[in-house]
Amino acid sequence: MFALFLSFSIFAQKQTIFEKELLIDVLPNISNFYKVQFSYTDVLLKDKRVSIVLDDIISIQDIAHTLSAQTKLRFE
Repeated sequence: MFALFLSFSIFAQKQTIFEKELLIDVLPNISNFYKVQFSYTDVLLKDKRVSIVLDDIISIQDIAHTLSAQTKLRFE
């Protein structure tokens, strides 16, 4: 039984969920999670809200695509 629980904890995914959060507040979390940096002008992010899930199985490219679709901003 212990081995079963141990195997679940080993394969447990790290996940963070954001629902309709301000993009300017979410970007630092994305930076930390994926070890990337963003450069931006605060004015561009004003009032932009996003809903995303940060997860080990979701690539940074997929996150960038989702952010682009929700904000109409381009991420490189």
